[in-house]
Amino acid sequence: MIIPAAGLLLSAYAYYVERNAKNKQFKALCDINSTISCSKVFSSKYGRLLGVPNALLGIAFYSVVLLLSFLELDGFVRLLAIPAVAASAYLSLLQFKLRTFCLVCTAIYVVNIALLF
Repeated sequence: MIIPAAGLLLSAYAYYVERNAKNKQFKALCDINSTISCSKVFSSKYGRLLGVPNALLGIAFYSVVLLLSFLELDGFVRLLAIPAVAASAYLSLLQFKLRTFCLVCTAIYVVNIALLF
């Protein structure tokens, strides 16, 4: 249950950063410089799927996975982890396109891989 809880917390932080990224006075902990910036990634055109922030989708996903873990339905968790890892691979490639590295995103990718095991 620790792994999906970590994913939930990371997704919640990602949503918090995205919501506050437009505020010029806000400085996210994951914004190190112009190359290592979560805000830049979250606020890009790739930060949403059908108008819904990826972070909100992550919150929903990890809430379901946490519930399944609590119910000890590990087979379903692994099944859900497969498309999550595929999405992580795609989104990680987009970081290269944006020429930006996102620490929170990468931590989420690690969480998704860990869900497989």
